[in-house]
Amino acid sequence: MSYRTTTNNGAAEEIFDDQQKQEQVISVLSNNIKEFKQEKMRVMNELQKLQGSIQRQKDELIQLDRRFEELHNQREQFEEEPDQQREILEVHEKELERQLERLEKLQEQLERFQDEKIHLEDHRELMEREKQEIEQKISEIQQQIQQLEQELKEILQRIQNLETELRHLYTESENKMGACNYHDGFVYDNLALDLKKYKPSDAIEQLNREEFIAFKDGNKKEEIERQKTRLKYICCSATFQVGGGFNGCKKGKHNPGDSKEINDEGKLLDKEIIDKWETICFEHLEYNLRWSDLFITRQSI
Repeated sequence: MSYRTTTNNGAAEEIFDDQQKQEQVISVLSNNIKEFKQEKMRVMNELQKLQGSIQRQKDELIQLDRRFEELHNQREQFEEEPDQQREILEVHEKELERQLERLEKLQEQLERFQDEKIHLEDHRELMEREKQEIEQKISEIQQQIQQLEQELKEILQRIQNLETELRHLYTESENKMGACNYHDGFVYDNLALDLKKYKPSDAIEQLNREEFIAFKDGNKKEEIERQKTRLKYICCSATFQVGGGFNGCKKGKHNPGDSKEINDEGKLLDKEIIDKWETICFEHLEYNLRWSDLFITRQSI
């Protein structure tokens, strides 16, 4: 008779899920850093354009000042000339007024550019601070990932140690000198959308419960009969059945127990040892990865 494990949201599965979440967070933060760099480059280009525009405005102001001075000098000259020159002077004065109005507008525009420059500089400082915070968060998450990886290694090592220990605890008379056939993986529901996992003892209880329901309710009997073969072993894809012979997919020592872990009839293992073996099978890393791959494949069907 063989036993294998299915995990009740065990430590290895929780750590696996946490690691996926941490990788997703790192991916989001990396995208934010990339966007920040692009925004920083855009801001630098805008600053360069503003500086060039400001310099051009300054050059125009200098030219206008020179022009104003020239017109002022011409006005003094025209005041000493005949009326004809005065008309010319009036034309120049109007031109000067237009230039002064333009100068005022340019000054206002220059002030706006300076305000925008200050705003961009403040924005750049803010983005620098956000970048530092993001880098700090990434560093903390990486440390957490390293810690989780170390914890996962320790858990896997403990599971391997338990598995090794249990494989060396057996009753030779029951196992025919170590030639026992057994399954070392858990049971899963091949027809369920979530591929629900079971320990063998839980699977037996589930099938027995369904058999009782079919006995009480004849309308459900046909449906339950069709689903009897839905439970499979993850280790070899064999169909899980209640009763009859148990031909496992592995050979060797697997029954964990000694003389005091066998009942008076010398046939049944102590319940605690059975649970221990089923838990090891339930948390088997390789089979849990195989089960995860199967689940992902089912999503695309």
